[in-house]
Amino acid sequence: MEQRKVAGVLMLTLFILMTCACVGCDVEAFMSSSAHASPPPGSAIALFPMSPAEFANRYHVTLDWEPSEILDYADEYSKVTGSADGNIKWQLVSADGYAVEVNEVEWVTDNNEPNGFRIDDASAETKRYELASDAGVWLLIESSPLYQIPLSDLPAFLKSEAGRSALWNFKLEDGKVALLTQQYLP
Repeated sequence: MEQRKVAGVLMLTLFILMTCACVGCDVEAFMSSSAHASPPPGSAIALFPMSPAEFANRYHVTLDWEPSEILDYADEYSKVTGSADGNIKWQLVSADGYAVEVNEVEWVTDNNEPNGFRIDDASAETKRYELASDAGVWLLIESSPLYQIPLSDLPAFLKSEAGRSALWNFKLEDGKVALLTQQYLP
């Protein structure tokens, strides 16, 4: 089994080197570059960040909003969020580069509703939470794959048609918002 893993790593390395040689890139610069993130799950080679147009073309998706750039990609929700424990569902009222204003909502199972649930406003009050400087902002593509946008793009997203109706899962660490992931709404 261990020999298969080693062989697989060697084959992948050779594939990357041959691909770089074929497209004429500088292999040493490619291998030592810290400017790219690791390839997303299930892809051969993808360098992030990338433009929204390049991202849409590479992954054959249509984005309902165009950020300044795409920072990363995940093909499964759990790869970004981990377990759902510790996540709070909020409606994002506003955001700037330093804090978010939120309205906490409650996800209620209700078989009388068309999709089997309803979202209740838990409180009329809004709360303001500071954003961690490295907070991750992940948006949905339809129901599952997610793409990461720069934190600085969040205010513009909230002003867009797509952002106004979004529900969010937030993860708090040390009293600051560390992770924002858009919640799928059927």
